[in-house]
Amino acid sequence: MNVGRIEAFVIGYRENGIYFVVDEDHLEKNQLQLLHDTYSTAGPYKSVPASRRVDLNAETINRDFDLLWNAHLKLLEKAAGTVKRTPYYKSHSSGVIDYLKNFLDEEVPEPSYIHDRLPFNEFEEAEKIAELKGMAHLNTILFGPPGTGKTYSVQRRAVGIIEALPEEISDREIAEKFRECRDEGRIEFVTFHPSFSYEEFVEGFRYTPEEDKPVLHKGVFRRSSDEAQKNPDKPYVLVIDEINRGNISRIFGELITLLEPDKRLGAENELSVRLPYSGEDFSVPGNLHVIGTMNTADRSIALLDVALRRRFEFEEMMPEVEVIREVLNGKEAETDVELVCRVFGILNARIAALLDRDRQIGHSYFLSATSPEKLHHVLYRRVFPLLQEYFYNDPEQLRKLLGEYRGDAEGGFVKGLSLEFGNGFPERDVRDHLWEFHDYGAAGIQAALQKTFVA
Repeated sequence: MNVGRIEAFVIGYRENGIYFVVDEDHLEKNQLQLLHDTYSTAGPYKSVPASRRVDLNAETINRDFDLLWNAHLKLLEKAAGTVKRTPYYKSHSSGVIDYLKNFLDEEVPEPSYIHDRLPFNEFEEAEKIAELKGMAHLNTILFGPPGTGKTYSVQRRAVGIIEALPEEISDREIAEKFRECRDEGRIEFVTFHPSFSYEEFVEGFRYTPEEDKPVLHKGVFRRSSDEAQKNPDKPYVLVIDEINRGNISRIFGELITLLEPDKRLGAENELSVRLPYSGEDFSVPGNLHVIGTMNTADRSIALLDVALRRRFEFEEMMPEVEVIREVLNGKEAETDVELVCRVFGILNARIAALLDRDRQIGHSYFLSATSPEKLHHVLYRRVFPLLQEYFYNDPEQLRKLLGEYRGDAEGGFVKGLSLEFGNGFPERDVRDHLWEFHDYGAAGIQAALQKTFVA
């Protein structure tokens, strides 16, 4: 909720933290000192000079709740009397005024800008607000470590843009609807790679044997835009898988600017460009949604093209142990589900400590581990090879991660090799260089995990 030019949430979220906004004038000297000694603060806001955003601590919230809450209520009372409210918050004003009237049990002045805009049409304003909200999410990138369900989520997201989905809908139904939408041309899917080019994405000449000459072809982005523009009342979706693996400047070219919501066709700052091959004017329609996926283990998000970062919203998808627990319990798994979940959490904590959080193991790797045999297959055929790649030529770090094998009774998966090299081979310690994964077999895999990660 916004009052005046300040955020006056009862509780709000910012930068993965919880905060209150309080009025410092309401606090006594010792309370003010406690506030600054204990909490990180920000502000003030122009409407209420004494306002402060207070980032909370879990350890002290119970002790200081009354102090913060009373100072917050005082802030609401003071902010309620602010007549000059910035137009930026006009989408909230009607509800805010009603809330304050009920909360304070007294009249609250209407914002001055409402009187400046006569006649005021609430329905027209609501439509504009809904349009802006929809445009704010036109460009989205789902990013995270491998196996966190980005491709799965992007299908559900894309279909949900095309049509309203019931709350209970199976993965199979989502996949079927996704294919139907692709067949209808409502959804396009493309995967970026290092050699992907502007000519494939927008337009370019391609040799055709039938005509024995280069012919101008439209790329996937141009086709999607044209379709969305033959149908302005229907949403269209372009899905770009592995968006960070392509050369963004080379692929998008001058069209990167046209992706911005306010530069789209029919928007306030509409822009168009003349395409270099066809010579036609081109704009990106406002009903075309672009959703990308990005594997952070493949390339750090910090290296992503700045132009792309500015024009997309980023939604992080991280490993979720609860997904494993829910799926395995739902399948009545023969494995020890709690052990699998515990190992999953510890394994990722170790990876984050030894490497970084972007190369953790996604939950989707373990969703098929419904039996000891399948758990063994997941570890030795999918997870261990990936970890071997992460720690290439660094067996010592791999030993820290997976434990050193010293016998079945002690656990550990990284086993040193003892080989006979024969006379004449230089004497040196090769233990760190020669190793293999010890195979416990399906029957012993759960016991080995218990000893290596939990016991």
